[in-house]
Amino acid sequence: MGRTVRLAEEGSGRRFAIIVELRLRHPDFSPTHVDRDPAAWRRFADYQLGQLRELLTHYGKIDIVWFDIQWPYADNGPVRVAHPVVRGDVLKMMQLIRTLQPDAIVNDRGTDVYGDFHTPEQRVPETGLPGAWESNLTITNERGYWFKGDQVSSKSPAELVRTLIEIASKGGNLLLNVGPRGDGELIAGEYAALAGIGAWMRRNGESIYGTTRSPFYDLPWGRVTTRGNRLYLHVLDWPADGVLGLPGLKTPIKAAWNLADTTRQAIAPTQRNDEPALLVGMTATDPISSVIVVELGGKPEVKNLLRAREGAALLLPAGRATFEGESVRYNYGRSTRHGGFLENLVSTGDRISWDFTAATPGSYRVSLEYAVQTGREGSSFTVQVDGAAPLRGTTHATAAWEGPLLEVRTNTPGKGEANDNRWTFKSHEVGTVQLVRPGEHRLVVEPEKLAHGYLFFLKSVTLTPATP
Repeated sequence: MGRTVRLAEEGSGRRFAIIVELRLRHPDFSPTHVDRDPAAWRRFADYQLGQLRELLTHYGKIDIVWFDIQWPYADNGPVRVAHPVVRGDVLKMMQLIRTLQPDAIVNDRGTDVYGDFHTPEQRVPETGLPGAWESNLTITNERGYWFKGDQVSSKSPAELVRTLIEIASKGGNLLLNVGPRGDGELIAGEYAALAGIGAWMRRNGESIYGTTRSPFYDLPWGRVTTRGNRLYLHVLDWPADGVLGLPGLKTPIKAAWNLADTTRQAIAPTQRNDEPALLVGMTATDPISSVIVVELGGKPEVKNLLRAREGAALLLPAGRATFEGESVRYNYGRSTRHGGFLENLVSTGDRISWDFTAATPGSYRVSLEYAVQTGREGSSFTVQVDGAAPLRGTTHATAAWEGPLLEVRTNTPGKGEANDNRWTFKSHEVGTVQLVRPGEHRLVVEPEKLAHGYLFFLKSVTLTPATP
């Protein structure tokens, strides 16, 4: 059957992938066998290597090898396997793939530092990921990647298209799952979702296929994908005044038009607040996402600043921070584990900063969203804007957990992903700062005193206009 499917794919232009589950089914498999019963582990590892060899030699050219692994080591990302026996078996596996299928790409699960792309699962990373990556999502709202019954609900075509746009704008790929019945049929919601995505892509596929990540940090109306000197503006929230701003764009605009308009009727450029904008009119061209093409006079160049809109709170996310310190790093998360925070703030010499712009001077309340383990609270820190007198804060315990933050179990069992740690983060207000002028500003957070070895896991800082 597999050979028949493979032959049918040849010449179709599609890529052929194999999914390999190195776990559970073999009677000698146990994560503890590698030390407790080395002979059993060797039988298991040799059997799995033989199975992989069969897949790599009997089905023609393989384009993708996608591992789902439950070993003593089954991590994601470029992390070196610690156990020497397991690492030796991983290297044998990778050598076999590179020898038998040298053009195949391999995902990052249990493949030591040799995986070619990252695979976040059931989530879209807040800032995308460095290098190649793809989010693995289900069409249904259930966790499993298999048939869960006709009664399950499915994500709407609009939600899935907007998720696809988000992923493409962050430089990623979408791996979208269906869970067929035993006879191969899908449930009605999956058919409807696929048909809706297909209809939108037939009109707008140019703005997704072959594009790269957005040059903009964030935009109030939607997202951007790029190809060469061309921007594709995915307008999710049509501007009420018919003027679409492109804040920070430095490259001159040569032309603009609606992608759905086969006549390419020109959209006129203009200026708003001394920055480029487009006169797009009062009516959106697509209920899910209207796409406007912008041809630039060169490579897109953008001065990225987080921008406070008048009367609205400004979020300074961890993923947009500049940080200094020997060990401070941004945690992207892995697989189903949610990242999106700064960690390893373990020295009073560490420093985190954001550059932002605000059109309206005035007083702003400062709140920090962070996680601190119960019993490790009491560290102090400062928050300073533009070199003025700093605010001082003391950390509060936000949740009780043990072990690494990425491994924290959800506090609502049965709801979503088991390792959803987002409930551990809480927002705490520190005080009020004064922005004395419009324009660019810098906010800096620094540890002052570390009570229990670290300051906190920081997700964001929020500036909220103070009530007059």
